Parts: sequence; structure tokens; C-alpha cells
Amino acid sequence: MSNNRGNKLLKIHERMKDVRRRGNFEDQWIDATTYVLPRKDDIHDWNVRVEGEKKNLRLYDSTAQHINELFAAALMTFMTNPATQWFELATGIPEIDRIPRVKRYFQEVTKRFHKLLSASNFYTELAECNLDLGALGTDVLYQDDDPDFVFRFMSLPIFQFFIKENWKGEVDTVSREMKMSVRQGIQQYGEKVFHTPEMKTILEDKSKDIEVVNIVMPRLDADGMSPKSFPFASFHIEKSTGTILKESGFREMPYIVSRWTKTSGEVHGRGPAMKAMPDIKMMQSMMKTTLRGAQKIVDPPLLIPDDGVIGRVNTTPGGLNSFRSGTKDRIEPLQTGGNPGIGVDLLKVFEEKIKKAFFADQLQLREADRMTATEVDQRTDEALRLFGPNMVRQQTEKLQPMVSRGLGQMKRAGEMPEDFPPELEGISPKVFYVSQIAKAQRLGDLQSLNLFVTSIQAPIQLDPSTYDLINSERLVREYQDLTGAPESIFATEEELEEKRALRRQKIQKQEQEQTELLQAEVAQKAGPTVLDGLKQLEEG
Repeated sequence: MSNNRGNKLLKIHERMKDVRRRGNFEDQWIDATTYVLPRKDDIHDWNVRVEGEKKNLRLYDSTAQHINELFAAALMTFMTNPATQWFELATGIPEIDRIPRVKRYFQEVTKRFHKLLSASNFYTELAECNLDLGALGTDVLYQDDDPDFVFRFMSLPIFQFFIKENWKGEVDTVSREMKMSVRQGIQQYGEKVFHTPEMKTILEDKSKDIEVVNIVMPRLDADGMSPKSFPFASFHIEKSTGTILKESGFREMPYIVSRWTKTSGEVHGRGPAMKAMPDIKMMQSMMKTTLRGAQKIVDPPLLIPDDGVIGRVNTTPGGLNSFRSGTKDRIEPLQTGGNPGIGVDLLKVFEEKIKKAFFADQLQLREADRMTATEVDQRTDEALRLFGPNMVRQQTEKLQPMVSRGLGQMKRAGEMPEDFPPELEGISPKVFYVSQIAKAQRLGDLQSLNLFVTSIQAPIQLDPSTYDLINSERLVREYQDLTGAPESIFATEEELEEKRALRRQKIQKQEQEQTELLQAEVAQKAGPTVLDGLKQLEEG
């Protein structure tokens, strides 16, 4: 393997590690994992990690941890609920999307996709990503192929990754540092790559650790360093020698990096925990002080008489203090005049501020007496519409790339339906979200349509011909788009034509019966006149 190529890739990796752009974020990540996600407070340094280590030992309050868990659960429930289909496919071209067989094909693909997601570990790993998103502001989801379930996912800590954006602001280059023993390296990459002159000394001790850098980048950026043809190139480089241990590629970007919010000019995101960190730290300090105050009241320091010299006042719970005899003749508690209730009230204030930073005040409805089901639905939809704008970045940076890569994986695994509509030839499908948040955002359009339908009833009653302005089929399809009703409830083109043919036959039969009835009535009325004329002729 050429070391020149490997060293060139390592230079790209080192530029992505620029401390001036990364260091401040790492400091904030350490604070976030310490106070909000303590079970991951050592992921930035794998050398000191101990499995099963006790966490929370330095913390006095777990409010921020609990609120972050609620935040992650809300993202799962309202955006990617495992119990519902939270996205659908379409071309974005109305003339094509209105074709029933196109709708049925996309809905079948979507149904299969959701089943495969449920069978995989997607929702388990996505839950971890949501926790990282709330605490760190940036999360990484690795999407790999799986021979049994088509997809396999892995949530990875941003501490291990270095990222770079393209001109569109999309993360398209990812590098990762990994440590492994020489033995593990041989198992993963094969022994052949270790028998180069540069790697010869490394083989002497197979228990020795080596550092491997994996960099995934667009093929054009690889600058002809790989003969592979996939759009994304992947290289594994041994760091000390620059030896390329493995070279491969991906049809789609396997590392999906999303940010909660992002400041212009920055690559990494900022999460709710960073915004609430002053309040989180203050709450920890306030909780410590409040607990100490409460302890003094529950187990106060005591005053006892003694002939000795007065020493320093001991204000710890249960502490003893001596005073000169003769002044008092009994043991009594030291009244400090503290009021823990003030501390409790302040803690509630900080708790509310942290909840707002994590949007918990929008995602949890306040209780009200005698709320009807309609009021509950309206309040829920209002809260979700307020929360919706924050979801746009998650849809574009996480869900869209995941679905796009997943569709490619399904196609390569032979999981696509066979009845491919010819209208879709050469057209890439687009993802449209129908999660609870997406439905709440479209509720305004649905209410406007309902208001319109209700408003035109009066003009139609005055002049029924006014209804000719309305295309009933398009109106029903518009309701379908806004409500997300499945295409399976609609008749196929063949069934529709059969129904219309039967209706025409029924109408023709009714018209024929009416004509025959009218002729009979005419004949009945004219019949006696003709008979009278014949009778007169016979008598004459």
C-alpha cells in the first residue's frame, strides 16, 4: 500500500481535527455529559473507561437527565413513532402522484420499509441518538447493510468523529479515530497488509495497540486515489505509518450526522443542554445548599455547656458546640434561622427554565379541568406546530439521508415490489413526512379546506348549478393528501370503470323503463278514442 496516499488522507484528517474549531465544543460536550448524560461522561477518553462504573456520584440533582430523556422520548413519539408510518413517498410531480397505481406502489414500498425498520435495531439506536442530540447538539448514526434485516444501525459518540461540510452545508466527509490491538487489526483487515516494511515492527507485539483512522469522503475528493466507482470512498489508515489497511466505498453516505441547531460558520451543532447549562449548574449548586440547610433543621447542631474554651462554631448537621457553663444549663439545638423552603422555590424556578430550554413546556400539556377531547387535540396540535420548525433540520439531515440510503439497500436486497409503474422510470422518489408533528403542521390547510366546504353550502342551496364549479374527485384527493389516507381504500382504475359502467347501465335501464311507462300511459289515454271510432263505424 502506498504511504503517500495514506499520508495525504491523514493530512485531511488532521485538518478536520483543528482544535481552534473543535476544542471549545469538546469542553461543552464534557459539561453536557457530566450533568445531563453522565453514563457517557467518559466517552471522550476510552483509555479511562471502566465498564459498570458508578455514575452520578458527583451530582446532587437528576432533573436535567430526566428532562433530556423526556425530550428524546418526545422526538421518538412525535417524529418517528414505531407504531405508525411516519413518512410516505411521492415524486413531487402532481400529474404523476395522482395516478392511482403510482400511489399504490409508493404506499407498498413505504409499508415494507417500515416493517424492515421495526425488525431492525433502528428505533433502539435512534433513541440513543436523540439523547446525544439533546445533550451534545450533534449525533452520529451509522447505517450498515445486514444480510438478515437489510439495515443495521449504530449510534456513535461525536467525540470519536471529525466532520466536514460541503458547499451546501451538508456533512459529506467523516473521519473517525479507533484504537485496537494488532491482533484485532489482523482479524479485521487480514494479515497481508501488515507484512509491509513499514508495518514489520508492529507485528512483533500483537497485543500492542494501534491507532486506525477511517475516513469516508465523496469520490471526487479522493482525487483519483481509489479505483472504486462508488460515490463515497472509504479508507482505513494505520496512523503511525500511513499504511492503507482497507479501501472500499459506499453507494450512499453511511454516516448520518445531524445537528439540533447550528450557528453560521460552525460545523458542529448546539443542543438544548448547552442553552440550559447555566441553569443546570446553578440547580446543582442550589440543590447542594438546600440539602445542607434541610439537614441542619432535621438534625441541627447542638449547644452543650462546658467549662472549656469556646472553639469554632460547628454548623454541620448533628455538630456539637461548647459554651461556657453558667450562661445556660441545658443542651439545646443551634437555631440558624435557615429556611429551606426558599431553596425549594428557587429550584422550581430553575427546573421550569430547563424544561423550556428542552421544549418540555410545549410537549407536555398543562392540565385543565373539564377539557373536551376536541380541546385536548387542539392544544396538542398547537404545541406540535410550535415545536415543528425545530424538526426541519432533523428531517433534512437525519431522516431524509436514512430513508434514501434505506431505499437503495432495499433495492439491492430484492425487497422492492415487482409492479414498478412505468411513469416512475428515471424519477427519484421524495420523502414526505406524515408524523404527528407533520400532520399538526398541515392541520391549518385541512381546517381551511373544511371551512371552504362548509361555506359553499349556502350558495349551492340557492343555486345548485354552482356545484358545477367543484371537481369532486380532486376535492376527495385533496382530503386524502392532507389526512394521509391510504390509497388502498380507493377503487382501482378497473374497479372504477366497472362501477361507472354499472351506473351507466342502471341509468339507461331507468330511462328505458320511464320511456316504456310513458308510452303505455299515452296508449292508455289514446286507446278509448280509437275504440269509439271503430264502434261507430260498425254501427253505421
